[in-house]
Amino acid sequence: MTPIEQALLHRLATTGPIRGTAQVGYALWPDRTMQPQGAALAAGKILRGLRDSGYVDSHYESKLSRYEITDQGRAALTQQAA
Repeated sequence: MTPIEQALLHRLATTGPIRGTAQVGYALWPDRTMQPQGAALAAGKILRGLRDSGYVDSHYESKLSRYEITDQGRAALTQQAA
């Protein structure tokens, strides 16, 4: 698991779900100025990998996706910390 994937899982585990792919990008890179499309594009590949691994789940809610960590993601995060 990459450091950026670990950072996202940690963020989801500690602060809860993030609504909107662009908001995930802003959460991952708070020190950068990005347009919403750029933030979403940057976060999309990371989210896709974590979803494919079963670490993150997404739900469609009011025209936006809501991303949350799964139990499998929590276990992977704990294992990485050990």
